[in-house]
Amino acid sequence: MWVVRRLEARRRREEELRRRVRQQAAIAEELERRLQHGQRLQSIGQLAGGIAHDFNNLLSVILNYACFAIDELSDQDSVREDVEQIKKAAERATDLTHRLLVFSRREVVELEAIDINQIVRDTEALLKRTIGEHILMESTLEPDLWPVELGSGQIEQVVVNLAGNARDAMPGGGRLEIRTENVELGGEAAHGEWAVPVGRYARLTVLDTGCGMEKEVAARAFEPFFTTKPTGSSTGLGLATVYGIAKQAGGYAQIYSEPEHGTTVTVYLPLSENLSTVQASQLPEDPLLRGNGERILLVEDEAAVRALAKRILSSHGYEVIDAENGVSGLRVCREQDRPVDLLLTDVVMPQLSGTQLAEEVRAITPGTRALYMSGYASGVVSMEGGIDDGVALLEKPFSADSLLRKVRTVLDEGKAGSNGAGVHGKVRAAL
Repeated sequence: MWVVRRLEARRRREEELRRRVRQQAAIAEELERRLQHGQRLQSIGQLAGGIAHDFNNLLSVILNYACFAIDELSDQDSVREDVEQIKKAAERATDLTHRLLVFSRREVVELEAIDINQIVRDTEALLKRTIGEHILMESTLEPDLWPVELGSGQIEQVVVNLAGNARDAMPGGGRLEIRTENVELGGEAAHGEWAVPVGRYARLTVLDTGCGMEKEVAARAFEPFFTTKPTGSSTGLGLATVYGIAKQAGGYAQIYSEPEHGTTVTVYLPLSENLSTVQASQLPEDPLLRGNGERILLVEDEAAVRALAKRILSSHGYEVIDAENGVSGLRVCREQDRPVDLLLTDVVMPQLSGTQLAEEVRAITPGTRALYMSGYASGVVSMEGGIDDGVALLEKPFSADSLLRKVRTVLDEGKAGSNGAGVHGKVRAAL
């Protein structure tokens, strides 16, 4: 009898061992799948970011020269409407490159503490008008939701994009629910199908009762330009933008969907530890845009962008000296008979980066302020050009108005005796 019991015990141990082996194999297969998916998204993001970076220089030129032409044309001129259409098309292209940079985490973002609940309340009226009366919209909001660090307008993008997708999935009507809640995730959260690291998060969930998606489709939903909608009806960047905003904030986005059972998108955003909420009434008034003869050293290796910036600044009361790269810019600075008030420089340049140039210029004239231009994210800037958080940064493509405002603000901060390069908040370094 004891032989039978020993054989049975051995059989159970072997079965348990096989079960564990199968379990470990399944875990390994899932981790490999996640790794490949992450690598694919990263590769797509790098490609998209690189294209958007180069395209931003072209858009700066197209937009501003279109504005110059419009200013010279009368309302009765038949060409004016054509030029305005060029400007509108360039603005739409700017929005597309902005979404690509968000997805690839190469967008320049100035952070503030955001109350997600307030954003949801503010956008509810707009959403109810756009999604239609055939869809019931409900909100369930955590009363004391933790603030999160995001760029202004990013939560609106997330909510509007997700609500728009939900509307399209329910052409015959249904229910759309937006939830917010505080969550503190322990170690078990790092081992599910969608692993989220340990920490405290504000969780935003948008769910619908629409047509849903097959598992294979949902697995690709965050990829840019991937869409199941008819050609021409979608850019395929809505969910990619949501994914990019979450990752850039240090958070995570997840999607769960089943055919005929709807879709749930969950966004985890880390708790803000350091920033207090900024109210719109606290924002400073617009500074005067004209210069007072201040000398600006403009360094930009893209000739068309350099010519554009020089034209804008020179026509608004600034003395501009320009150079095509950092080495030439340093030589020009040394040749000046009086100090340069502001260094306006691209970040990533051959031979001498914008940050290296700024260090050299400050060694010659310590009082010179620095304003950096970039169409790439601060994370890429940090790797290639050395910029840290806390810098004055002008995002490309820029308009004449945004260039003049940023220049004026940085110069005025210098006159007020502030330290550093002059900033308006913290700049997200996307890793």
